[in-house]
Amino acid sequence: MQSATLEVPASASSTWAVQTTPQGLRLAEVETRAARPSSLTWAELLGTRLSTVRVFVLYFPSRFDLGVDIAVRTALEPFARQTSGQTLVSGWDPTDPHLEQAMRLFDLTAPPALVLATGLKKRGKQIQKLSSLYAITITEPRTLGDRERLAAMVNAAHEVLIRGDAAAIASYLRKRDRESLLASVASVGHFLVEQIATLKPKFQLPGGCSIQLG
Repeated sequence: MQSATLEVPASASSTWAVQTTPQGLRLAEVETRAARPSSLTWAELLGTRLSTVRVFVLYFPSRFDLGVDIAVRTALEPFARQTSGQTLVSGWDPTDPHLEQAMRLFDLTAPPALVLATGLKKRGKQIQKLSSLYAITITEPRTLGDRERLAAMVNAAHEVLIRGDAAAIASYLRKRDRESLLASVASVGHFLVEQIATLKPKFQLPGGCSIQLG
């Protein structure tokens, strides 16, 4: 498996940033005077957006306006309205020339794909530790293309991200401990284990470690 990171540009004065456009998010090379790491994870690139929410939802659409794109957008629009204040829903710009690099941050090889990630905000004024961040990615075509299946998956994943023990889940992912991960999901709701596993998501840390369910 390739490292789920993005190497910084060769120029000593440049780095990557995520910009917002009318078509969605996209990667851009920007000038910087700050010290640069050799590579960046999705948590580092999306840090500003993650800091204001408990859950961040990101859709990578196909470049063909397929039925699946319509199904996902139709499902996410009301979801975004109903969960505003704690959840941010965004899409990636399919015209971004760096789309493949952005997808590799989540260990994805091709769109479409849906990502739900922990935000840095917790209850009240509490802040999530960076080491507790993880994402749940959905690429299974039948799930993405079926609005009811997608709604069930997004609701289940959102519940785990909001109510689950993020630090424990991140720890199990580092250890690649599938059984403990499932037990942690079950602690949120026993029905979620079967529901989530059936829909075949991947739990993933920034930078790589992951467990595929289903």
